[in-house]
Amino acid sequence: QDVASVKITDRQIPEIAKQVDDAGTRDAADVEMIYNLERLYELCRSDIGNSRNTEVKIMAATAVSYIVSFFLFRYPEYFVQCSNSLQQDLFCRMFKTFVVGIVVLVPAVLVVISFLKNVVFDRERSVNRIILALYWILGMITVGGAVGFALMTDDEVHGVEAAKDWYAYSEGKLENYEGMLMKTDTPVIDGIQIITEEKYGYFRGESTSFKYYAGCCVQPELMQKSYCLTYTPNLQIVTSLTDTAGNDRLTLKDTDMEKLESSFEQFRQTQEKEYEGENIRWIGDLLVPTGKNVYGYDKLSEDEQLDFDLLNSDLLTEGVETTRLFPLPAALSRKSFQRIVDLYECNRKFDSFFRYSYRSDDQDAVRTVYVSTIQYGQEEYNTYIRKR
Repeated sequence: QDVASVKITDRQIPEIAKQVDDAGTRDAADVEMIYNLERLYELCRSDIGNSRNTEVKIMAATAVSYIVSFFLFRYPEYFVQCSNSLQQDLFCRMFKTFVVGIVVLVPAVLVVISFLKNVVFDRERSVNRIILALYWILGMITVGGAVGFALMTDDEVHGVEAAKDWYAYSEGKLENYEGMLMKTDTPVIDGIQIITEEKYGYFRGESTSFKYYAGCCVQPELMQKSYCLTYTPNLQIVTSLTDTAGNDRLTLKDTDMEKLESSFEQFRQTQEKEYEGENIRWIGDLLVPTGKNVYGYDKLSEDEQLDFDLLNSDLLTEGVETTRLFPLPAALSRKSFQRIVDLYECNRKFDSFFRYSYRSDDQDAVRTVYVSTIQYGQEEYNTYIRKR
């Protein structure tokens, strides 16, 4: 009745229409805002919101796994304790490869599973760009980590070779070598110069090099003409070393080192007693006579005398059919080396028909020498006999 009693003039109609339009606009805005809030709420509770939360968790798990794997890779000895150096070394290598490898690859597996579940197989919901970007980031991190680990372990760890060596060591299927050895700073295995590691020392044989645990070898300056050793077939780590006198020279347990040193010292004392009263000296683990009675010996320097005594002893010429390579106890210049060779040859020519000559291919500092058998013709030999 009140509305019916109100009289509306023609002038008021446009104004009333405008007020109604304004009210409708405000109501429409309120309705749209409410709709958007409800939609946002539903999104937060939907699979998209949950999957986004999943990717964040996977990213956190990836970061944690790489931190853990780095710690395990750097400090495997906290988790591996074995009875001797070889077992400890092989287990640490296997631990770094297999255990750390699993920790590194776990995030990659999680990323693949999550991607297949939330993106590939769940076709009923849409995937926004943020989630796809997260998958790209996770994928690059995991692939980069796995590739980096593979490259790093290939040069430093050799876990597969360590596993094979562990089997060979456990089953007694080690390789044997008999011949000359010399300590070297440039080890070459299978024709390739390998990267040295501080925990190892290196011996060079006739055709390859071997590793031994530094501090576990009694007198590693090996000067005798032949040694017997056993070594692992893949990493070529020496497990036992015996000299020509039958002395054990290497141990894999630190607790046995003092016993080996004592035994070798008794051997040295026994050898010295056999030459009591004579001019002798130790060069590495080889007992040789000095050349004090050789004319010109006193003109040599201390290093030259040391090397001359080794050459003049002829202890390394026994059994040489063609050539034999051995190290000098003291490196010499080319000129100094030629001096001691000349003195040796002069000393031999005056008193015997000498059969061996010493030469070296080193250019600047002479460190290695080879002894060769001199082949004489029948006429030269007959001339020598007639002069005698």
